[in-house]
Amino acid sequence: MHKKASKLAAGIMSLAMAASSTASAAEPMNAGVVSVIGESTFEKKSLPWRTCAAYPAKQAFDIEDGAFHITIYVPQGADNEKWDLQFKHKNLRLKAGHEYRVSFKAKSNRDGLELCSQIGDSRNGDIYFTLDGQTKDMHMGPHMGGRWAGAAANLSNEWQTFEGIFMPTEDLEGVEWAFDYAKGTNYQGNAQSYDELWFDDMVIECLTCEENNDSFCAWSYPQDFCYAVPRSDVRLNQVGYYPDSVKIATYETDSDRDAMDFRVLNEKEEEVYRGRTKPVGMDNEAGLGYFHKLDFSSVKKPGKYTIVVDDEENVYTNPYTDEVYKRYISHEFTVGNKIYGNILRDALNFFYLQHSDIDLDEKKIVSEPSEENRAKLAHDALHAKDEAYICSNWGVFDEKEILKDAAGGWYTDDNCS
Repeated sequence: MHKKASKLAAGIMSLAMAASSTASAAEPMNAGVVSVIGESTFEKKSLPWRTCAAYPAKQAFDIEDGAFHITIYVPQGADNEKWDLQFKHKNLRLKAGHEYRVSFKAKSNRDGLELCSQIGDSRNGDIYFTLDGQTKDMHMGPHMGGRWAGAAANLSNEWQTFEGIFMPTEDLEGVEWAFDYAKGTNYQGNAQSYDELWFDDMVIECLTCEENNDSFCAWSYPQDFCYAVPRSDVRLNQVGYYPDSVKIATYETDSDRDAMDFRVLNEKEEEVYRGRTKPVGMDNEAGLGYFHKLDFSSVKKPGKYTIVVDDEENVYTNPYTDEVYKRYISHEFTVGNKIYGNILRDALNFFYLQHSDIDLDEKKIVSEPSEENRAKLAHDALHAKDEAYICSNWGVFDEKEILKDAAGGWYTDDNCS
């Protein structure tokens, strides 16, 4: 990934700011900034931002040059409205009377692609802060003493920056910042197949907390939350191998490399096998990397082993924790006759780890043998509340007689259900 030279502008502002039609030169974010959201620049990760699609609408995303890049394949979904395709950040907490600077950059591959955005509550349809393409800024929404947006924002192939100051008049818990861009019928949205969008420099910054040297509104999870990179470039059967089975591992490199030596070590770090990797070139279906095969089928004695490839320069430092990953060394694996003994337990434990509404207790993470890793996997519930009012008809948002708590689901690869 190429790294961008620009960063977020972080000057404290007291008045609503009109949107610039081009991306301005930005300065690094100040150390004292109180960010309400969990990711801003997409330099290293995208979560907790995510995409949502209402079938049959379809989209895909990747991180491109430090920006969140979306490609639309099917532009219209179940409701035939703009919200059938979304890009959003959930679980925001905002304090009444606090002042927030809200800002983002966006562009598209097609001039005139319509984009709508709001900070609101998807449980009842309330919109507290909205993007307005008519005034080219963001302002208070209809459910926070403001007004509806006059029009959607029209994107172009040049970056545009949209900004505004948000001052909620009531405490907001569990709200979301959402962007809508599907093909709509009544409420904007003109997406077409193969439209592309890019987002970057996402900001919700609490100016009040900064002024008071407070962290009440700060995103409460660690900086490296949702940051996942391989600790090793040696790919193995993670369960293990039977003694008499064929044993093949692969090793990924970022360029086409000649064959390399590799060693298999036992628990005492004694060499039990030495071999040469076999280059197989690029695999488009496996992340566009270059790969080598490692055959160590002659290792038959039951036990625990690691593989060390003669590539000691392949070292990576985690930018959040400064932890060093020696990617030329595999994780520990097992050779034995009972390698699948706990597979049912581990499969069921996966569903515990995917729970969306409960605190995860490290004592119940039985599928992970490492105490250190169990502690890392444990966390407080991310969606402890999932409440919504039941309305008689779609589009009717002012009925608040029946409140339904729908908490109790699991996370999937792109959503929670």
